[in-house]
Amino acid sequence: MAMFNKNSIFFVDIQGHRGYNGEYIYKELAIINLSETFLLHNIYKPPYDSNSRIIDNKYWKANKWLEHHFHHFNWTNGICGYNTIVRDMREILPHNPTQIYVKGDEKIKFVKNLLMYSVDNKYLDERKYDTIIGIPVIDLGSDTHKAPNLKTLKNLYKSVVQYDSIEDKKKFCLYHNSDNCALLNVLLLRYFYLLNILSKNLNQSDDDNRDNMNNRKGKRQRTKENFQIPTQPETPWFPTTTASLSSSLFTQPNSPKTQTTWSPLSVPTPVASTVAAATTTTTNSTFPFTNFPPPPLFNNLQW
Repeated sequence: MAMFNKNSIFFVDIQGHRGYNGEYIYKELAIINLSETFLLHNIYKPPYDSNSRIIDNKYWKANKWLEHHFHHFNWTNGICGYNTIVRDMREILPHNPTQIYVKGDEKIKFVKNLLMYSVDNKYLDERKYDTIIGIPVIDLGSDTHKAPNLKTLKNLYKSVVQYDSIEDKKKFCLYHNSDNCALLNVLLLRYFYLLNILSKNLNQSDDDNRDNMNNRKGKRQRTKENFQIPTQPETPWFPTTTASLSSSLFTQPNSPKTQTTWSPLSVPTPVASTVAAATTTTTNSTFPFTNFPPPPLFNNLQW
């Protein structure tokens, strides 16, 4: 597995109500990264005033159930303006996120729209998002990661020691006292990632590294076995016959040139001639100028 930066993996959760047309109204946002060096948690005012006459009756009843039995936010709760959630969501961009994890397929669209400066969550231009932002938003509940629902995660992790630290961190929530808190949800998602995804990837990476090391060792062993050091040739580099060699400078004008046979590893012919001239003696020791006739002036002199 390739090396990654723990500061660049983020977990996001959003809680909210339903609007008068059934659209999702953001109420709470929580973001944390894998290294816990980034944490954002905020609640937002509604985009408009509401009463039972504006919102459809079925959505009004759903909001009342959420208020009393789920996240315990009423319609008017909030600290920041509604559109501030866009600014808060884009706070992660300077940290160069490589992956964003959520729980639920619907929240993928919420996060992508917020990163695109839009609070509209009914429509998403996937091509535009991939071109401008391009950060993968992944559902931990998908078939790939198979995370159970958040309620099951809460019941599952209550039996482990780490859940006490999660509960302690959840106490930092100043807005409501509920088990269905966005801050608690991102802490649970982070813990699920550490326990079920990151640990398996690290184990798989260790196995791959071990296999690669064994393969390299086997390759080096096979190379060592197949490698043979070439033996020194028995045939010398100098000519096989040296007794009959003579340089062309010391050969009689009419005498035939001596033929020389060279070994396969012989040196080039000009070098061979020089070596032969320096290391051998000629067959005829007569100085070449003794055969020339005397000058005409001395032909009649008596010696």
